[in-house]
Amino acid sequence: MPGIGNLLLRTINRSVVLIAYLVSIVRRRFLFEIRGYPRARSNWKGINMADYFGEQSQYV
Repeated sequence: MPGIGNLLLRTINRSVVLIAYLVSIVRRRFLFEIRGYPRARSNWKGINMADYFGEQSQYV
């Protein structure tokens, strides 16, 4: 049965990319919590960072 190994490789590549994407989102959220994330929520030049990361986290 040719092509099975190719398909397997493709799905593994896809899952690795997805995992890396999720890890980057989680790492970014943790960095904000370490640096005083709640404070950044209210006064970061008018940009609501909490809303921005909240929107992104919906895709997880």
